[in-house]
Amino acid sequence: REVRRRVLERHRKDVAWRVLFRTIARDDNHISPHHGRDSVSISLHHNAGLPYDTYFSDIEPIFQRYGGRPHWGKKHSLRADELRKLYPEWERFQEVRRNFDKRGLFINNYLKEILEV
Repeated sequence: REVRRRVLERHRKDVAWRVLFRTIARDDNHISPHHGRDSVSISLHHNAGLPYDTYFSDIEPIFQRYGGRPHWGKKHSLRADELRKLYPEWERFQEVRRNFDKRGLFINNYLKEILEV
């Protein structure tokens, strides 16, 4: 309700995309947004060529107040130090990742920002 209210109050005239809401069953994937808990997914979209920063940064704190975990394929502002607090299996994931990629071939600068503290 807060997201809907915020979109209507501040962003409706600039954003033409709907807000998507769906329920998702818990899973056991180490850094899944749905690890260990039944969840809802609230997805915000914006036209690709338009600025999104103001819109997304205004809504993201609402998600954070409720323990929201970002979708790994979507834009978000969280970095490793914030993300590790949200994922109970963060350290286990890091262990598996390091064992699989001992030489760091599969990590780039962006992934370093969001995966390494």
